[in-house]
Amino acid sequence: MRWLNRDPPCQCGGVRSAHQERYLFNPDPSAPWKESTHTQTTNTNAYGEIEFLGYSTKPAKFLLQYIRVDHETPPRKILQLLKEQWHLGTPNLLISVTGGAKDFNMTSRLKGVFRKGLTKVALSTNAWIITGGTHTGVMKHVGEAVRDYTLGSGSYGKTSIVNIGIAPWGVVYKREDLISVAGKYPAYYRVEEQKGLEAPLDPNHTHFILVDNGTINRYGTEIKLRGKIEKAISEMRLDRSQSDIMTVPGVCVVLEGGPGTLQTVWSAITNGTPAVIVAGSGRAADMLAWAVQQVPEKDIPFKDRQGKIFIRKAEDSCGKEFGDRNLDTMVGWVKECLRKKDLITVFELDAKGSAKDIDLAILQALLKANKGREQDQLKLALAWNRIDIAKSVIFTEDKKWQQGDLDEALHIALLNNQVDFVKLFLEQGVSLWEFLTVKRLTRLYNEIRMNTILYELLDKIRREDKRNPYRKFTLEDVGHLMEELTDDTYEPYTWTKKIQLDMFSMRKRKEQAKWAEPTGMGNPSFGSDVAIRASVAELNAAPLPNPDIGVTVEDDFMLPYNPVAIRERRFDNPARELFLWSVLLNYHDMAELFWEEGSDAMASALVASQVQKAMAEEEDDLDTSNDLQKQAEEYEEIASGVLTECYKDNEERALMLLVRELPFWGKSTCLRLAISADDKNFVAHSAAQNLLSIIWYGKLEREHTTTIKLISCLVFPPLMFCLLKFREPAEDTETVSDSRKDSIKGDKLNQSLQMVSIQQQDEHGSQKRLISDDETDEGTSDGLADYDEGIDIRAKRKLNAYQKFSFFFSAPVVAFSYNVFAYIVFLILFSYILLINFHSEISIAETVLVFWVSTLVCEEIRQIIQEETHSIFLKLSNWINDYWNILDVISLSLFYTGLGLRFGDSASTLQAARYIWSMDILCFYIRLLHVFYLNRQMGPKLIMIGKMMVDLLFFVGILFVFILGYGVSMQAILYPNESRIVPLIEGVFYKPYFQIYGELFLEELRGEIDCTTNATLIEEGGQRCPDTHCLVIVLLVLYMMLSNVLLLNLLIAMFSYTFEAVQENTDIFWKFQRYALIVEYMRRPPLCPPLIVLSHLWIIFRATVRNCCCKFRKGYFAVRVVRPLKQNLTVDEHKQLSLFEMINAEKYIQKKETLESANTDERVKATYEKVDTIVQYMDQWKEDIPEDDDEDEQNGEGGGSSSGGGGGAPIQRRLETRMKSLENQMERTQQALDWIIKSMMENKMGAKSGPPKLKEIKSKDATIDYDDLDDDEEDESMRVATTIEELGLMLHYKARLSPYPGCAIKDLKLIEFQGYDPVDYTATEVLADPPWADTDLMSMPKDIRPILCYNQMDTQCRVSRVSYVGSYTIKDGLPLNPKGRTGMIGRGLLGRFGPNHAADPIVTRWKRKQDGGYLEEEGKKVLEFVAIQRRDNQQWAIPGGMVEPGQLVSQTLKAEFSEEALGRLDKSEEETKEISEKLDVFFKNGIEVYKGYVDDPRNTDNAWMETVAVNYHDDNNKTLGHFALQAGDDAQAVRWQRISGKVPLYASHSVILKRVAQIHDAYY
Repeated sequence: MRWLNRDPPCQCGGVRSAHQERYLFNPDPSAPWKESTHTQTTNTNAYGEIEFLGYSTKPAKFLLQYIRVDHETPPRKILQLLKEQWHLGTPNLLISVTGGAKDFNMTSRLKGVFRKGLTKVALSTNAWIITGGTHTGVMKHVGEAVRDYTLGSGSYGKTSIVNIGIAPWGVVYKREDLISVAGKYPAYYRVEEQKGLEAPLDPNHTHFILVDNGTINRYGTEIKLRGKIEKAISEMRLDRSQSDIMTVPGVCVVLEGGPGTLQTVWSAITNGTPAVIVAGSGRAADMLAWAVQQVPEKDIPFKDRQGKIFIRKAEDSCGKEFGDRNLDTMVGWVKECLRKKDLITVFELDAKGSAKDIDLAILQALLKANKGREQDQLKLALAWNRIDIAKSVIFTEDKKWQQGDLDEALHIALLNNQVDFVKLFLEQGVSLWEFLTVKRLTRLYNEIRMNTILYELLDKIRREDKRNPYRKFTLEDVGHLMEELTDDTYEPYTWTKKIQLDMFSMRKRKEQAKWAEPTGMGNPSFGSDVAIRASVAELNAAPLPNPDIGVTVEDDFMLPYNPVAIRERRFDNPARELFLWSVLLNYHDMAELFWEEGSDAMASALVASQVQKAMAEEEDDLDTSNDLQKQAEEYEEIASGVLTECYKDNEERALMLLVRELPFWGKSTCLRLAISADDKNFVAHSAAQNLLSIIWYGKLEREHTTTIKLISCLVFPPLMFCLLKFREPAEDTETVSDSRKDSIKGDKLNQSLQMVSIQQQDEHGSQKRLISDDETDEGTSDGLADYDEGIDIRAKRKLNAYQKFSFFFSAPVVAFSYNVFAYIVFLILFSYILLINFHSEISIAETVLVFWVSTLVCEEIRQIIQEETHSIFLKLSNWINDYWNILDVISLSLFYTGLGLRFGDSASTLQAARYIWSMDILCFYIRLLHVFYLNRQMGPKLIMIGKMMVDLLFFVGILFVFILGYGVSMQAILYPNESRIVPLIEGVFYKPYFQIYGELFLEELRGEIDCTTNATLIEEGGQRCPDTHCLVIVLLVLYMMLSNVLLLNLLIAMFSYTFEAVQENTDIFWKFQRYALIVEYMRRPPLCPPLIVLSHLWIIFRATVRNCCCKFRKGYFAVRVVRPLKQNLTVDEHKQLSLFEMINAEKYIQKKETLESANTDERVKATYEKVDTIVQYMDQWKEDIPEDDDEDEQNGEGGGSSSGGGGGAPIQRRLETRMKSLENQMERTQQALDWIIKSMMENKMGAKSGPPKLKEIKSKDATIDYDDLDDDEEDESMRVATTIEELGLMLHYKARLSPYPGCAIKDLKLIEFQGYDPVDYTATEVLADPPWADTDLMSMPKDIRPILCYNQMDTQCRVSRVSYVGSYTIKDGLPLNPKGRTGMIGRGLLGRFGPNHAADPIVTRWKRKQDGGYLEEEGKKVLEFVAIQRRDNQQWAIPGGMVEPGQLVSQTLKAEFSEEALGRLDKSEEETKEISEKLDVFFKNGIEVYKGYVDDPRNTDNAWMETVAVNYHDDNNKTLGHFALQAGDDAQAVRWQRISGKVPLYASHSVILKRVAQIHDAYY
C-alpha cells in the first residue's frame, strides 16, 4: 500500500503548503527553478532587537540587532543601516573569519590562544568581526571568544567588540520567532540543539544580517552578499584624524573548513586580501598551512619534477580530506594561493618563525601585504594603536628614517593621544623644533574634538570676534584663553608686548623682514616670536585656498613678506607649546611626556596645575571636573617633588629657582605661579618657607635677629650696628661668579645646553641682569609700574654703614613693625576723638586723623596700580578678592561718609556722623587682626574665623526663612489687619529673632500686658491688645524646637566641620597665607602712615619725569620703589639654574619610576604575567607528552627526544633521575654524619649530653614500585625531614633571625668560636624598670654586678629562676643561654635575666563536618585548637603569656586563655563570673604536653623563654560550645585553627602541637 504525499516539496527546499496560493502558479513547469523568476522581493518582515533566553539579562539599549535582507540588496544600503541605524561608526580593521560550518574540536591550548588573540586584536584595533552567525563550527568559537572577554572584563552585555553574523535566512532554526511586520523589540529567541540542516543563531554575536534568496535549508546563499558587504566595508575611509587617504584594511582568518573554505581563501587572495591560516585546527586550514610550508619560493615551477611531486601530494591530501569530486579545482585554488604567498601567514603554536599570539599574526599579515610601503604600515599601526607591532615590524634596525618622514605620523599620534607612539617617534630622532611650526600648531588646535572643554572655551573666545565668528582658531585665541585661565599671571609667550612693538616698528619702516632661523643663543623676542605674531594677524583673516591653515594677510604692513614663510616659523621651546596643548586637552600622560622633554620643570607643572583647576571650574560635568581637579593636584605634587630634589642638592640654588624670572612663562616666577594656582602644598614646602623667611628679614641675619634686639633697634636705630648682623660673605668678592665656586662656566654650558640666551652683553662687555628688558626699555601704559633691580637673596658683597642703614629700613619685618606701631597710634587717636574730643568745631586732632586716613587711601591706590597683572580689571579683581581689602573699602567709605556729615549745619548730622564713625572704628579695630597672621598659633585661627563666616552666611539665609515664616504667622494671629509699618517690622522680624536667644515675650502672647483696644489711642502710639489663641503657643514651641534645637546645632556642626578641616591642614593654610603678608610689606614703602605720603609723592615725581623726558627712562629714574619678587641673575647664572633644575627633574623622574615599579599593583601585574607564561609552558608540556609515554619508559625506549612538540616525556624522565640521585646523596650524607659523630665520641671530643638523635631515614625498598603509590600510600618512614622540628631538635633558629623583633637592630650573623662579638640590646620599655623586669645589669661594671638568685626561687622578686632544662652557667654575673649563642647579649624584649617563664594553654576539640560528624584525614580524626593572631608580628600562635610575679602556672594558664581568646577584659561582671566558673571546671583536668626551652625570636645569650604547655581537651564540645571567641589583650584575632604540620606558627608551637596530636592519636 503506497501513501500519497499530500504536502509535496517545493523546489525552494520547503513544502508547497508554506507558500500562498498566488505564488504556486508556474506558467512553465519544465523551466528550472531560479531565484530571479520564481521569487519576489518585498519589504522585510523580520527586524528589530533580539534577546536570547537563558543568557544574560541586559539593558534594552544593549539588546542585539537583527534584520532580514534580500540577497541582492545593494551593499551601500547595508552600510547605511550599519552606520545610521545601528550606529557602528567606522572600523579600523575588518576581520572575516571563515572555516568549518560544523562543530569541530581544537586542543584546549589552541582554543585559548585563538580566543584570547581574536578579542585582543578586535579591542586594540577597534575591528569588526564578520562570521556566519550560527551557533556551530567556527562561528561558535568566535562567539565564545567574545563571551569569554565580556565575562572576564565584567562587561557582559556591554561589549565593545562588534561581532556581525551574516547567515542564510533559510537555515536559521525557529526563524518564525523573528518575523513581525512592525519589527520586534525584542524578539525572544531560545538557542537549542541543531536539528537537521537548520542551525540556531549564536547568542554571542552583536548583530545579525540574515540573507534570504527564497530557499530553505540551503547553505552558501549568503556568500555572495557577504563578499560584497566586506568589499564595501574595506572601501570605507578611515577617520580624518588618522588618515585622509587610507581605507579600512581587511584580513581573512581561516579555521578548519572544507572545500568552500578553500574557495573563500582563493577569492580573498585573488582580491589582495591577506589571509591568516590557523594551523592545527584541521582540514582545509591544515592543508593550506602544509602547502605554504612545503613551497619556499614565491614563484613555483609546478611543471618541474619538484612541482609535480608537490601537486601529487596535494591531490592526495585533498582527496583524503574532501573526496575526489572537483579535485582539480581545489588543487588549482591552492596553487593560485601559493602564487601570492606573501599574502598568506601561517599561525602555528610554538613553531619557529611563527607569531606567539594570533593577534600578532593577524596584524603582521596586514603589514606584509603593505610591504615596502612604510608610511601605510605606520598608519595602520597608528590606527590599531599597536605599539608592539610598530616596534617589531616597522622600526627595525635596518630601516633609516629621514627627517620629516615621521612628522605626519607624529601629528596623528598627538591628536589620538597615543603617548607610546610619540615616545617611539622621539626615540627615532624626530626633532620637535623641526616638527612644530606655526602651521602645525594651528592645525593641532583646529583639529580637536568638538565635545572637549577646550573646544568650548576657544569657541567662546572666537565668537567674541564680531568680524568673523566662524573662522578657525588662532594662536591669539589660545593666548587669550591662557590669560583667562591663569588670571593674567603671565603673558603668553606667543604674543608679548615686545613682539607687538617690533611689529609696529616694522610696519612704520616698511622694510623687508629678515626671517632668521632662531639659534641656541638668539634673541627670542625677535625671530620665532615675530613670526608667531605675524601668524596671528594672518589667522584672523578669511581662509586661504589651503584648507589646513586658512590664513591670509590682513594688514597692509604684512604684504611685503611671505605668508608661507611666516607660517613655517618654528618655536624656540616647542616642548612647552605641546605641553600646554596637552594640558588644555587633559591628555595627562602626553603632558607628562612633554614635561619631561621640556625645560622649566617646576614652572611647567605649576602652570598646568593652575590651568587644570581653572578648567575644572568651567566644566559643568561633576565627574570631569573632579578628574581635572585630581590632575591639578598631581601636577602640584610633581612641582613639589622637583623642588624637593633641588632643595636636597643645593639650598641656595633651589631658592633662586623660586624667584628667578622665567622668559618662557611670561616673565613670571615659580613662586608667583604657585600662588596664582592656589598650590598650598608647594608654597608650604620647606624651600618656599625658607625663602619667605629670608625675604621677611631682608639683609638681616634671621638667626641673630631676636625680638629684643629688633625692638631695641626700632626704638633707637643706631643700635643696629652693634646688635644686628647682616647677610654678608665671609670674604670680600667683587663678582658673583668668583664667589660661586661650583658655578658652571658659560662656554661649557653653551656647549652642553642648546638654550636661548635671554640677554646679550652690553657695549661695555659687562653682563646684564635678566629681568624684564622689554618693559624697562620701552615703557608701559602704567606710569607707576616700573621695575627696579628686584631682590637678591644672596650675600654677595660687604655692606658699608649707609647700605646697612638702608637695608635695615627696607626689610619687611622692620616696615611691618613700624606700620603696626603707627596703626596702634592711629586707633588711639581715633578712639580719643570719638570718646573725648568730638565737637561741632574741628580740632587739630581731627585734622591729623583726616590726613592720616587720606594717606591710607593713597596706599590702597598704590597697591592697586602696582599689581603684577596687566589689565586694570584684573588689578581691581585681584585686589578686591582679599577680604582685608574689602574691609578697608568699608572702613574708608564709612569714614568719608561720616566726614561729609561732620560738616553739616544741624546737630542731627553731627550725631549721625558720630554714629557712623562709631561703626567705622569697629572696622578699623577688626583690621588690626591682620597682624596676627604672622603668628603660627593665631594665624590659623583667623583662617578658621574667615571660613566660619562663610558658613554663617549660608546659615543666616536658612534662618531667615524660618524667622520670616514664623513672624508672619504670629503677626497675623496676634495683630490682624495691622497697618502700621513699625509694629509690623517688630512683629515679623524683631520678636522672632530675639526669641531665639530666650526673650520669648510670653506676657504679650498671653495678653498680660498693658494694652488698649481704643483705635484712637492705638493711632497715637498706644500698645494694641493681641488676639490670644492657643495656636500661638503651639507655633512658638515648634519654632523654638526648629530654631534652637535643629538650626543652632546645625550651625555648631558646620563650625565643627570647618574647624576640623582647617585643623588638619593648619600648618599648610598658615604658610600659604603668610606669603601675602610678607609680599605686602616687602612692596610697601619704608615710611609708615602718615609719613608714607612722602614716598607716594616721590613715586609720582619719578614716574612723571620718566614719562615726560626720554633721557630719564633709564638709570636711577627707571628704578621702581616697589620691588618685584624676582632674583637678579646674569645670563650664565640663569643657564646654570636651568641645568641644575633639569638634572634634579631627572632625579625626580627616576625616583618616581622606581616607586611606581615597586607599587603593589605593578608587582601583581608582573607576577600575573609570569604566572600566565608558566601556565602556558605547562599546558604545552602536557600536550607534548605522548599517550604511550609510560610504555616507552617501561620498555626503556625513551632516551631520545620526541619530534613535533617534543621534550615533555624526556623532561619528566630527567626529573625522576635527578630525584633518585638526590635521595642517594642524602643517604650517603647521613651515613657520613653518623660516622663523624661516632668518631668524635670514641675520641672523647663530643658533648657530654651525647649526640642528637636524628630521625632515621630508611633506604628505598627495591621490591616496591614507588611510582605507582599514591601520596597517602607512601611509607611515612620514607619521608625526608625538612625542618628542625621534624628532626626532633630544639636548636636556635628563630632566635638567630635578623633583625630583632620590634627594632631595626640586626643580630650577629656569623657566630664563630673565635672573636665572638655579639650585639648588646635591651629594649627601651625594659630599661624603664617596669615591675616585671630586672635591674639593668649590662650597664654595670662586671665586678660590681649583684648576683641574682639564679637556678633557684627568687623570693625578693617572687619569680622562679629555675630552668626546666637543668642548671645553667653564670659568667660575669650573667646567666648563659643553655642552648648556646644567639648573636645578641642583654635582654632584648624580655624582662628577666635567665629563664622567663610562660604558660601556653592548648585548648582543643574535634573538628566536625556540617552534618555533625567527625572530620577525618587518612583514617584519623582531625583536631582543632584555639589560636590567636599576635599583634606584634601578625603570626598565629597558642594563646599564652608570661607568669607574673607570685602567680602559679595553673593560674597563668587560665588567665591568659581568658584574656587573649575570650576577651575577658571586654566582658561585663556577670559574663566574667559565668566564664570564670565554667573555666574553673574545665581547667581542673589538663595534660602537660611540654615543659622546657622555647626557640623564641626574643631569646638572647642572657635571657630566654621557657614554657609549660598544657592541653585541655573538650571531647564532646559541651564546655567550649557556649563560649564565643573574642580577641583581647595582645591578640589581634582569634579562631579555631586546624592542627596540621602545614600551618606556620609562632616560635616552637608547631612541635608542641605535634605532640598534642600524638597524644590524642589525631591527624597531623
